Amino acid sequence: MMAKRQDKITGDLDYADKAKSDADKLLAQRQSELQNTQAEAVSIVNTAKANGQKQSKAIVEAAHKDAADLKTKAAAEIAQSKQDALNGARDQVADLSITIASKIIGKELKAEDQQTLIDDYIKGLGD
Repeated sequence: MMAKRQDKITGDLDYADKAKSDADKLLAQRQSELQNTQAEAVSIVNTAKANGQKQSKAIVEAAHKDAADLKTKAAAEIAQSKQDALNGARDQVADLSITIASKIIGKELKAEDQQTLIDDYIKGLGD
């Protein structure tokens, strides 16, 4: 009976040693997997940060380009508006000058003086 009991204890101890060995192997495997998972998570986070920074930089660059384009377009529109305003003012000044000159010449010159001017002009064309 003692031999039976001793065999049972030895078998239990062998089983316990094997179970401990299996548990140690499983623990080592799980720790390795955990480390790999942590390294992979760090890699994913770093990649996401890098992609975010690239996208942020691209968005800022696009915004600066758009702003520069708008500034250039606005400057061109301002220059055109200024030129249009100057042309309009020039036309108005010319019309006003002609009107004023006509009024001044018409008031100060008598019919005889106007006729003399017209005759002198026509005579100058013939020369």
